[in-house]
Amino acid sequence: MAKQMVLNRKMYKEIKKMDHQDMSNYLSRYYMNAYNQGKEDSEGLKADELREILLTVKGIGPAKAENIMEAVGKALAEKG
Repeated sequence: MAKQMVLNRKMYKEIKKMDHQDMSNYLSRYYMNAYNQGKEDSEGLKADELREILLTVKGIGPAKAENIMEAVGKALAEKG
């Protein structure tokens, strides 16, 4: 989980002195930083990691694992 933003007195005074353009720029940067952090935190399993996990399941061999990987890849491509 990302660290929580703490508004200290120094930052509060800086924000209070900002004009419209400065505040807009500050909020845009803040939003993009939070967005990028969220993207990093939400990344799931990579294809190779999923394949390795599938191969540990009894009854799933390399051929079946490859079929599953193709189905997952197709579903992800359709999702966007």
